[in-house]
Amino acid sequence: MAKTQNLIGWVLVSKQDVAHAERALLDEVKGVRDELGILQLHQVISDTLFPGTSVLHTRLRYALFVPWMLRRAAEESPRAPAKALERLEVQLTKDLIEGLKDSSDTDGVIGRRKSPEPAAQPPSFSYWTALSAWRILSPRLKGLTRRQVLSHMTEARSAEKTGVKDEQGRVLSEAAAAFTGLPQEPAGFWESKPTTFVLRRPEANFLKGHLAAVRAPDGGASLLSRLAEADRAPGASMPWLDPVVHAAATQQHLQFLDFARKCSSLGGICRGLYLAMVEQQAARAGFGEAGAHRDHLQELLDEHRDTALQLDLSQLAARGIHFHADDPLPALFSDTQKWLRLCRTNIELLLPSYKQTERFRKKGRARLGGTDISRARLALWADKESGAHAEPLHFRWKNVRQLLTDLHAAPKI
Repeated sequence: MAKTQNLIGWVLVSKQDVAHAERALLDEVKGVRDELGILQLHQVISDTLFPGTSVLHTRLRYALFVPWMLRRAAEESPRAPAKALERLEVQLTKDLIEGLKDSSDTDGVIGRRKSPEPAAQPPSFSYWTALSAWRILSPRLKGLTRRQVLSHMTEARSAEKTGVKDEQGRVLSEAAAAFTGLPQEPAGFWESKPTTFVLRRPEANFLKGHLAAVRAPDGGASLLSRLAEADRAPGASMPWLDPVVHAAATQQHLQFLDFARKCSSLGGICRGLYLAMVEQQAARAGFGEAGAHRDHLQELLDEHRDTALQLDLSQLAARGIHFHADDPLPALFSDTQKWLRLCRTNIELLLPSYKQTERFRKKGRARLGGTDISRARLALWADKESGAHAEPLHFRWKNVRQLLTDLHAAPKI
């Protein structure tokens, strides 16, 4: 595998390109890599099945921790609630680390690696969309930022002290509440005592009620809501393989899950093809060796070829997945299916389609572009990213499964 220092001598004539590639790599590390645009499928399907969820979600009790901390920050520091919220989030991380140190269930502590420094993506950031989508945050405040809601809460707190009332004679703080019906924090929660992700019964009841009311984009009950009301949590590796899911799902849900299964397989194969092409181009440029991604692609083909071919591409638009008129991704899907039907093994037959699709999204930063910056990005990929293999689309299932596990594991009394 090529080392970064070996790259420097080669690119003395293209320092700007290398700097650009480095910045691009750092940007990608912070977010989701989507060189081809396949994330469009992932987002639409995930939002339809599991509204409000995110790949950043780790444990369900954060959906209570966050409003508790917002409320505390507004009460304690009305002049600087944002700083107070940051301090509380750092303290929560410490309390969770302490509370879980002797537990086998230690996964999911946001900010664990950076503690005692603030997390780059703190709980209030990671769960903000969920609080709104699950209507834990008042619908009147939908669309507001965390800072705006904190400002709203401090103003409501001030109104409570002064007794200001609205036109109906209600105390303004009651009419403008950001969170209603929220369970109270456990005794001693703010005294830096160890805490865990185990939901108390009132907390579980509150969250179950909100999750059970989550609607799909078409206004019907979401699969997430049905699973919240199930008698146990799912445990299979994919939702379409889980008997709990099948028992809870409506016929409409099952049909959509079948569509999702086919998208998962085709998306995984497309990602596998792309990485095999990148690996091949990098090896030809002298950066590493081809083999690992090529072999993994064969595994994907063996397992997912038949399912990927079952996907009717005309159904994408009918299922809410739309592309810009000049987006080459639909043609890439079609070309890939044709290649699969003919049982081709030469991935270079698809290279023009994948080059065009990557360039559409990444412009001059495309790895398959054949330019100096492409070579720099290939070198950086070989050095820092080549270990990540393509997988079928998961639609946030691992995260959703953990949230549901937390919900159903709550004590019954």
